[in-house]
Amino acid sequence: MIKLDWTLFVQWAIFLAFVAYLNFFLLRPLAAYLARRKETIEQHRSRGGGQDSALEKLRKEYSDKMNAAGEEMLAQRSAARNEAMDLQNSMLEEAKRDAGKEI
Repeated sequence: MIKLDWTLFVQWAIFLAFVAYLNFFLLRPLAAYLARRKETIEQHRSRGGGQDSALEKLRKEYSDKMNAAGEEMLAQRSAARNEAMDLQNSMLEEAKRDAGKEI
């Protein structure tokens, strides 16, 4: 069973003094530091907000250039393929004419 004598009150007084000490020397400075840190982060984020639009603009320009280059490459590939097919067809026609002459 718990005895309620003067030592219990002394222990409570010591505990409350320790809590007050921690509050004054640890918790308040820590809370102030965290508040300053939060303000600094918000300031940096607000300054960086203008850069987001510039970055998005650069991304869009890059994407547009890549799409244009891809379309140009496909057009060149198609033109080269058509040219090769025309050359192949002309060579086949010439070979057919030569074969017809020999027969």
